[in-house]
Amino acid sequence: MNRSKKLTTVLRRSKDTIKKIFTSKRRIIEFSLTILLLILGLAVYLTLSDKKGDILHERYDYTNKELNEGTNAYRLENFDKAEILFLKAIESTRRKKVKSLAALYLGNIYYKMNNYNEAIDYFQRSLFYNKKNVHALYNSALASLKNGDSGRALKYALKAFDIKDDYLPNLLLLGNIFYATEKYSKALSTFNRSEDSDAVVKFNKACAYLRLGEIAMAENLLHSIIDDTQSNQTLKGVSFFTLGYIKQNNDVERAVHYLQSALDIFPSSAVLKYNLSLILLKQENYPEIATLLRSVKGRLKDIEFNALFGRALFQGRYYKEALDFYTDLYDQTNDADIAYIIGDIYVKLNNVKMAKHFYEIASKDPENEGALINLIHIYLDEGNYKEAAVVCNGFLLHEKDDPLPYTCLAEVCFRMENTAAAKENLEKAVLYSKDNVQDLMRIAMVYQENRYYSNALQLYHRIISIDSTFHWAHGGIAEIYLNTGHLEKAKNIISRIRNNIEDAGLFYKLSILLAQADATDNGLHIYNELIRDFPYQYEAYQNLSLRLIDTGEYEKAIYNTEKCLQNITVIDKKILSNLYSILGIAQRFSGNDHEAINAFKTAYELDGGNEIPLLNIKMISVQAHDQVHNQAHNQAQ
Repeated sequence: MNRSKKLTTVLRRSKDTIKKIFTSKRRIIEFSLTILLLILGLAVYLTLSDKKGDILHERYDYTNKELNEGTNAYRLENFDKAEILFLKAIESTRRKKVKSLAALYLGNIYYKMNNYNEAIDYFQRSLFYNKKNVHALYNSALASLKNGDSGRALKYALKAFDIKDDYLPNLLLLGNIFYATEKYSKALSTFNRSEDSDAVVKFNKACAYLRLGEIAMAENLLHSIIDDTQSNQTLKGVSFFTLGYIKQNNDVERAVHYLQSALDIFPSSAVLKYNLSLILLKQENYPEIATLLRSVKGRLKDIEFNALFGRALFQGRYYKEALDFYTDLYDQTNDADIAYIIGDIYVKLNNVKMAKHFYEIASKDPENEGALINLIHIYLDEGNYKEAAVVCNGFLLHEKDDPLPYTCLAEVCFRMENTAAAKENLEKAVLYSKDNVQDLMRIAMVYQENRYYSNALQLYHRIISIDSTFHWAHGGIAEIYLNTGHLEKAKNIISRIRNNIEDAGLFYKLSILLAQADATDNGLHIYNELIRDFPYQYEAYQNLSLRLIDTGEYEKAIYNTEKCLQNITVIDKKILSNLYSILGIAQRFSGNDHEAINAFKTAYELDGGNEIPLLNIKMISVQAHDQVHNQAHNQAQ
């Protein structure tokens, strides 16, 4: 297995830090920890300028100059002036209900100034003058919530309910207090007391139904809000968001649609973009995630955001941008885990020297086993077996009972052609694996790479007996059957499990194997499907071009290989060399020797160890020489 496959294997270990987040799919976050603040932001109206309020239909001394001027100043949001006038109004009249109204306005002013204690004092003074002032009780409850005193808020809301049990704002408030304290049945019962079909009420009911597990009821209410042309756009937006929350696990496409609709209403919402990115992560739509998160970079500063954005850049193949992003993080933190990721990025950029440098930094933390493994494979690819062995032995000093260093050391021994030592280390690795399927899988893969198929098959079957759903082991068995000529057995295994696999990497690998095992048009169809669904993976292009060359379809092979080289911009130089070699062969057989020679030269420049380019250039030269010789001979005759 080449190094690029080693670096991307799902079996790579990582500790519970940024590397774990780098590969995790975090649950969608809500707009707020509870629906409470959201709903109150919609339902609150502290002023008494609403002419539906009963208090304004009672008879007051509106000839009181200070009260009238204070009310006008309040409506114009000139709160400093309004404060002075309302204080004068309280002093200038003996009418208790006028005093109650002025005190209520003063409480509202202090509430708007975030002075909640002072606001509560004036709301209570308002109640002193008018014990049945439901607005003062309601506002006292809101201010208490702002102070974090939900118990006191509940007391005021219940008093307001006793006075007026159909006052909608208080019903919403009381229901939300029950909701916030996880008394969802009481919350729903409170909301249902309202006969109002207002969208705010519907949304509150939907949230309560959702918490009670009555998903269909919640969805129906949310859709009715969205379909109602009279609904507030904000409520439509949060309804779309909530539907996305509901659908995130069982219908990803619809969840994406709902969150995109919410984003149309809240186009600058960083939280929405982050949540949509988490859903798109399930679709592995990394370019779209990167686009979304670029627009909120700097506004969401936490490790989860950094991990998601970094992963999107890496998996979306924005390697240079990913390098800049992680380099900035590393400069700030000197975190060995980030050094590990930077090493992976440099591998993708074909800069082995810098990859090695950062893996060495990362491997100073003994728990960074993945960095150690990658460093060992770099040394192996360089032929520096001595240094690879030194790293393995250093690994063993820290992890004597861990199968991984023995597995790595076995790889080194195989490269050094010390088969006995290699097998001895693999036997130790099996002993220390303690039936861990990932450790056993890694050991089996080393046996398989070195053609010890019976040992590999034995471990693959052992893995399946431990966990029959571990499809990587099934894939390993199929690959061995394919390599040993048992094509039908390989096809049967892959066909049986292929459509039940959620891991995109394993699905791709097994599909490649299935296409290799199928010499019919169905094999070609599988390759074309993989190119369509995984346009940035090279294996399907490469295998299809080789199949087309075998069948004499050289122009199609040229087109397919050139398409691959256009889409696959950054991959291992040896792989690129192989692709240019395939391109040159197709061009040569199509009769275009000049372009073929250019392709072979590029292949050789990428990998001087690739013998195919020089061999083909030599053959073209010999053929050209023979043609000239034959022409000269014919002319002489």
